[in-house]
Amino acid sequence: MIFNTLFTKNLIAKEVLEEDVANQYCSVADEKEIPLFTVLVDENVIDEERIFMALADYLGYDYRYCQLSEIDLEFVKKYPRDFLLEHQGVPLELKGGVLTVLCSNPFKTEEFRELLTNGAKKLKLVLSPPKQMK
Repeated sequence: MIFNTLFTKNLIAKEVLEEDVANQYCSVADEKEIPLFTVLVDENVIDEERIFMALADYLGYDYRYCQLSEIDLEFVKKYPRDFLLEHQGVPLELKGGVLTVLCSNPFKTEEFRELLTNGAKKLKLVLSPPKQMK
């Protein structure tokens, strides 16, 4: 997977992982045909929050780790629960027609366009670790 190779180079350049470790796990991810960040977290090489911060930086997304107390549950209830669970997203706010949504999968972002209702005209996705979505 080309993404794994590019992300590996970024992790090395940003000194998140040493080159030999990054390359080793990149090979494992490629063999399994899964994203590198999944392997790194599953193998406890790096914690989920740190890898998602690096991933957000690499992909040009904002990163945010919210405490439950920061999430307006009444606002979240305006959106279909099944949809949010399936796509691992949490709507945070609607300001100036821009809906901000926490998401944990930066490769499946088009689905969130379905949330452009209730006055939302644009979508801003913010990357967050999957444990935030549970």
